[in-house]
Amino acid sequence: MLGSTELLPDVSAREYAESQGVLLGQQFPGYRELGFERRDFGPRPEEAYVRRYRWDGTLGIGAVTQAQLYYVECGRAYVFTATARERDFRRFRPVFEEVFDALPAAD
Repeated sequence: MLGSTELLPDVSAREYAESQGVLLGQQFPGYRELGFERRDFGPRPEEAYVRRYRWDGTLGIGAVTQAQLYYVECGRAYVFTATARERDFRRFRPVFEEVFDALPAAD
């Protein structure tokens, strides 16, 4: 899933990603961050960040693990989200990483 929002021009990818982590902790029951790291975003000099986290899920599907890639360019934040049930995430993680790696080539 892709989301995008307009930002003030001086907001960095790190600042945006950190603010999203706070919101996730407030909005998702049982939220637990599993990892947060800087990630090179292809040949571009811009930085991106990836967060992995789990939460309790809704609609009886059980725990969910998600990975989000945060990227900021020209005053716009982009969030790419990959989602799987907690028990399936390890199996799909290589696919999610491959998709995240391919994103810069899409422009």
